[in-house]
Amino acid sequence: MRIVCKKSKHFLCELDMKNYFKNLEKLGVSQQVPLQLIIPCQRCKKMEVYKIYENHYLFDKNIDKN
Repeated sequence: MRIVCKKSKHFLCELDMKNYFKNLEKLGVSQQVPLQLIIPCQRCKKMEVYKIYENHYLFDKNIDKN
């Protein structure tokens, strides 16, 4: 899963969520709530907050770095 900045369309990171969820299943854990990921964007100078689900992600909000 590739995550890009909503404002600048700049590449932020790539996550391997399939293996993450596979490893959770092996441990007998079921994830009910999404992961919250906060990533700084170099171009727009904001902190991007994303909610990560098994097959997709949703942009939540921007936070000023200050």
